[in-house]
Amino acid sequence: EKEIADLFEIIRDLRKKGLGIVYISHRMDEIKVITDRVTVMRDGTYVGSWEVKDISDDEIVKQMVGRELTNVYPPKEDYRTDETVLKVEHLCSIHERSFQDCSFELKKGEILGFGGLVGAQRTEMMEAIFGMRHIASGTVEVLGKKVDIKKPEDAIDNSIGMITEDRRGTGILGCLSINDNTAIASYKNYTNAGVIDQKKVDAVVKDSIQKLNIKT
Repeated sequence: EKEIADLFEIIRDLRKKGLGIVYISHRMDEIKVITDRVTVMRDGTYVGSWEVKDISDDEIVKQMVGRELTNVYPPKEDYRTDETVLKVEHLCSIHERSFQDCSFELKKGEILGFGGLVGAQRTEMMEAIFGMRHIASGTVEVLGKKVDIKKPEDAIDNSIGMITEDRRGTGILGCLSINDNTAIASYKNYTNAGVIDQKKVDAVVKDSIQKLNIKT
């Protein structure tokens, strides 16, 4: 808040000197405090400009998304059950300064979030569950069955997937093709006598591209 206040003070000083300032932000309260006029662009095209005093926050959002937002927070339904799909007990990293004695349960239909500051070892714990890091002790159960995960292949075989936070660094193999990146986690499904059936892989990739409706 202090840094924002300092920035606004600088902007106001520049405005007093007759300078025009373009301020780009997604913080609606900042826009209303610091600007005289608001310009909205959507999908690469100019939508319009308004005096700040003449337009409400709801109208700005409407112009940004191109429609009325009448249900920003839809009613929540609880899909959780009593069935535990993933249970982690006393998981400890081989490194003393990393995660230690971590336990949690994930119920079927539940989304479980982990929060913490940078360096809190959230990522490292998830990577350990997925077999990307070594653990010193602790257990992982999937659907009530203890699993021994030494490498990502073991996790995948036990229906555990991982979406990395660093997609560019660890989410793709940049030196390989889109075909390879799409199929690499399940190549054994497209291999016969140690030879990859490229036609099967091509068909799966083509189908995925069509379903996602993307360009590659």
